[in-house]
Amino acid sequence: APSGTLAVDGAWARPAAAGADGAAYFTLRNGTRDTAVVVGVASPAARSASLHESMTMGQGAGAMVHMAPVARVAVAPGDSLVLAPAGRHVMLQGLSRALGAGDSLPLVLRLASGDSVRVTAAVRAP
Repeated sequence: APSGTLAVDGAWARPAAAGADGAAYFTLRNGTRDTAVVVGVASPAARSASLHESMTMGQGAGAMVHMAPVARVAVAPGDSLVLAPAGRHVMLQGLSRALGAGDSLPLVLRLASGDSVRVTAAVRAP
């Protein structure tokens, strides 16, 4: 990330039908001198949006994937954090419109500092 900024790289979202749930992913790069803490996310294209994490519990045929909300994610100065399928991601609930390949999805990340970061995610197949 450029010095003094919190950058978002490679933002993308999965295609999804209107009314369905969706997911968005990106990499956060912290070029600031302070730990950046994301405490929330919003999108005008969804009834609600939140940070989530997928976890696999168990092994083999009995393994189950569990998803849980995450209250905050922190990125240390000079570090990065990847939000990706099967891990941390933005969960979009109740999409107000269909997301088709080639569309874009606006997101706003809310930081503990009170600042916000606007992100545009490209809609594409995984």
